[in-house]
Amino acid sequence: MMQRHLEITTESLRNFSQKLRETGGQSAVAKQALDIVKRSKSKNKAIIGVRSMHELEILKKTEKNMAVIAVYAPEKTRFERIIKRGKKEDPKNRKEFRWIAKREMLGFSTNLKEVKYGLKKVMQSADYVLLNTGSLVDLKKNLDVILKTINMSLGKK
Repeated sequence: MMQRHLEITTESLRNFSQKLRETGGQSAVAKQALDIVKRSKSKNKAIIGVRSMHELEILKKTEKNMAVIAVYAPEKTRFERIIKRGKKEDPKNRKEFRWIAKREMLGFSTNLKEVKYGLKKVMQSADYVLLNTGSLVDLKKNLDVILKTINMSLGKK
């Protein structure tokens, strides 16, 4: 997106990813993320925003020592944070918010019964779940604990 000089917003990221999937297939976003990860010289890497089992399967095939961390916050907490954030593209009421949240969980499908490829499945298959109900400081502390656990299980210090 930066190469194309596009403004980065929640909506533009969603639209960009959706178009990428439409033109390059369900795993296009994951493949692009892997290209970026492979070029990184960092020993530890993170890919955020996995939205489908297609993407997760590609990542797991390529990255053998990978752990999936689902970051979960209850709907009420997420809605309150979005309202407080106040971005123009954010939903303005609970009904709008629930519609968007449901689509994300179901994989942006117009058929709300199609749960096969959605975020819900990705979260259910996570190795770790991080409950995000506190402050940003709390989130970072809890993430550090999980990352230390992952590193110990991989024999890293």
